[in-house]
Order: sequence, then C-alpha cells, then structure tokens
Amino acid sequence: MKYALFWSGGKDSLLALDHAKHAGLNICCPVNIYEGSSGHVRFHRVRRELIKSQAKALGIRLLQKYTDISYQVVSPAEYIGRPHLVSCNRNN
Repeated sequence: MKYALFWSGGKDSLLALDHAKHAGLNICCPVNIYEGSSGHVRFHRVRRELIKSQAKALGIRLLQKYTDISYQVVSPAEYIGRPHLVSCNRNN
C-alpha cells in the first residue's frame, strides 16, 4: 500500500517521514498546500519553491496544491481574550 505524508517543510515533517520509512511504510509523495497569492506554506511561511527543493533532494515526487483562502498571522498579544484563535505558542 502507498501512503502520502503531509509536508510543511519543517523538521517534524522530516522526522515523520523518517519514522514512516523505518516502519516499512511506502511513502509515495509528500503533500504540501500553500497559500496561492503569497506562494508561502502556512505555519512556517516557507516559500513553495523551497518545498520543491526539499522533495527533489529527498528523491520523492511532490504533490503540491494551492488554496485561495487567505489567512492572517496573529501575534500572541492579538489573540489574548479571543478563545476561538489557537496557537501552539500560547504560554498560559
């Protein structure tokens, strides 16, 4: 069976790929979604060209698609008191 792996361009993506391969999973391609107007990947704000370079260096075919849904980067000071916003960096 072939598997795809969501790929953000960060170290955790590479670690997940390594674990999957060591577990014997056949990873056919990393999947990456970037914001269409900026060409950046959400979360890390990595340029889509860098993601392509990562996949090429790994020797894996990349499945990369864009979304036309815009998003807003919110600083910790901006989301305090707004419980509907979630951040991994929240320290409380």
